[in-house]
Amino acid sequence: MEEPGEPSKGRIPFEPALEGLRGFALIGMLCFHSQFSWASGGFLPIATFFTLSGYLITSLFLVEHERNGRIRLGAFWARRFRRLMPASLLTLVGMTLFGVSIATPGQLERLQDDVLWALFYCANWHFLFSDASYSLLFSAPSPVQHFWSLAIEEQFYLAFPLVAVAGLRSGTHSRIVFGGVLATLTLGSVGISVWLTVNGASADRIYYGSDTRAAELLMGALLAVWFCGRRIRPAVQRVVEISGGVAMLVMVGLWATVDLQSQWLYLGGFAAYTLISVAVIAAAVQPAGPVRAFLSGRAIRWIGRVSYGAYLFHWPVYLWLSPERTNLEDGTLFGLRALVTFTLAGISYSFLESPIRTRRALTGWRPFVATPVAFAAVLLGASLAVGELNRGEQDAEMRADLEALEAYMEQVRARKPDPSEPPPGRDPDSARIAFYGDSTAIPMAVGLGYWLHKHENMRLREGSAELGCGIAREGRYRFAGAEYGRAPHCKDRDKSWLESVANDRPDIAVVFAAPWDVCDRKLPGDTVWRRPGDPLLDAYLRKEMLSAVDLLLADGSLVIWLTHPSIEVRKDGKAPKTPFPESDPARMARLNELIFELEDQRPGRLRVIDLARHMRTLPGGDLDPNYRPDGTHLIFEGALRLARDWLGEEVLRTYREAQRSKSR
Repeated sequence: MEEPGEPSKGRIPFEPALEGLRGFALIGMLCFHSQFSWASGGFLPIATFFTLSGYLITSLFLVEHERNGRIRLGAFWARRFRRLMPASLLTLVGMTLFGVSIATPGQLERLQDDVLWALFYCANWHFLFSDASYSLLFSAPSPVQHFWSLAIEEQFYLAFPLVAVAGLRSGTHSRIVFGGVLATLTLGSVGISVWLTVNGASADRIYYGSDTRAAELLMGALLAVWFCGRRIRPAVQRVVEISGGVAMLVMVGLWATVDLQSQWLYLGGFAAYTLISVAVIAAAVQPAGPVRAFLSGRAIRWIGRVSYGAYLFHWPVYLWLSPERTNLEDGTLFGLRALVTFTLAGISYSFLESPIRTRRALTGWRPFVATPVAFAAVLLGASLAVGELNRGEQDAEMRADLEALEAYMEQVRARKPDPSEPPPGRDPDSARIAFYGDSTAIPMAVGLGYWLHKHENMRLREGSAELGCGIAREGRYRFAGAEYGRAPHCKDRDKSWLESVANDRPDIAVVFAAPWDVCDRKLPGDTVWRRPGDPLLDAYLRKEMLSAVDLLLADGSLVIWLTHPSIEVRKDGKAPKTPFPESDPARMARLNELIFELEDQRPGRLRVIDLARHMRTLPGGDLDPNYRPDGTHLIFEGALRLARDWLGEEVLRTYREAQRSKSR
């Protein structure tokens, strides 16, 4: 967005309330990233930023065109580059420091690709195609994940000026023609969003897509076409002021109540929210009124002035100053993060961004030297971070951990339950964790259990994982081309799980099972073979899952159910030319949908961790042979790597979050 007072031949008047609106929106987004329960819709201020950018850039073009008869595209792009690139490059160079100091192995593994796509402003498409869901922002975060929105704006800054030049070349009625072009493009963007959603596209496709989010920028441009440089009657002005005040209240209400799973957002809801942003922007540029008065305060304007740097710096700062690292929570932690973020943003604005933007620095030939040097520094730093800095130490640690696994499991098997142990949730020193499911749960218990014991002193209990026993127990099923009845040892699940809960008294009960539950199944009394997705079988699976959950909840444990990655069923060690039906990824996807439904059935007592999604981000996908060489079971090293790179911290975060919720 154009900075106030930026010199240009097509200069637009400085509006202090628009500067304040940037600050106000930033505060809402910071609250969302702080995971305050009352700021679940704090991702919506990004849409307000988009709309404000569209309004300001279009206003600039209109003024320049009407004064000079043309738009100097080269000068515009040069100004954008000088305004946006310095702080962006500084942030990306800082990723080297982040990578070698506090990045998790999983973040480190992805860092080079993430930084590369962020550098060239394509991060939104990168995160979409690498399956980095924005809804998982707090569980699998990239330190540059926030660059997705900057990428959309920069793509707009690249393409939109060409649209403006074409639309404003029509002569006397150029504004009308330009407005018609913008309205058509806006409707097209909204239409794409609705069409994709109706036809089963993911929420991430709508959220990250430049085409689907373009409407929010274009509606700001439409407001400028209608509003910029025109006088409005006092009566209309008063209506705009009042409606803007109401819109601001609605805006704040949505920030507090909407969440990323709200389906209406992806069916044109972002565009509907943008109408609210349009009303607020229109009120902010009026000579008076409550919106202008509120947004023109000195403090909120200063936040808006440094908002670009604050947006860039805040996310790495948030990942650095985590609750675990600082031992702080809620308001105190927010205050510390905000202090560090705005201190860095103020320094950057005063000594880097403003001098370069106003041409007090990097003039003449210097930008042509500094720019490639800075790009090279970013690429080299990211490469070093993921290259050799930590690799040797991590590999040595992994070898030592693998050697220690066998001795650790012997200790677990030899350990006898202690009747004097406190019930779940009351052990002040360490938590107890047990695993339940089929054979896939066994290596997971070994790798994840060992990691949690080593790093958090958690005590692994024996649990109950039976070979060949899925969650579903009734009827006959087909697996790898053969038909089976219920194995005799599987019918005693209720007894074995209850005995485990009574003896092991786990604070955390982890469930991991699936291969047997995606098979074709013929239920007792039924004559039809059914698959996941069939309403009758889905209802049966729900009942069995809830029954299993209730067994584990009997002693007050927190149940964590892991979604399961796709499987590749093999025969004699080889995958057949025609895959077995249970290898169909759609079956596992449906089973995972049923797993997610459990959270609503047992709110607060059961949490789902989306392991399947994380495993799709592995170099070899969810069937990466380095993790699951047989296409179904994790090897111990694979389970340990998952725990080290992501899953261990995710289990800890989920458990601590549940404990905090329980204590409130």
